[in-house]
Amino acid sequence: MEARILDAIQIEDWTTRAEILRRLQAAGIPMSDRGFRKWVSDVNEEFYEGVSDVYIAHGDKGYKITKDSAEIIESVADLKRRAMDMLVKHKKARRALARRMQTPLFKE
Repeated sequence: MEARILDAIQIEDWTTRAEILRRLQAAGIPMSDRGFRKWVSDVNEEFYEGVSDVYIAHGDKGYKITKDSAEIIESVADLKRRAMDMLVKHKKARRALARRMQTPLFKE
């Protein structure tokens, strides 16, 4: 199935998720938004494990299949920025809840 999906989407250039899903639909491969994100995660997991040298980069411009180390590094840096953003929001929400309840809400 993976090779069939890769052939259908052809994302050697930056492509939006909506366009990728449209291409999949046209190729007779129905896939939900969530299913696509899971598939990207699975493909990249193979890269992390050294099974594949192909990585699907994600950024502001969409998705792109790449083997280029510079593009992979840039995409991984974006993952780190997003993770840090999420941690900051988590901390702010915990503080707001603790203030609201006037008690410590969580134990570290």
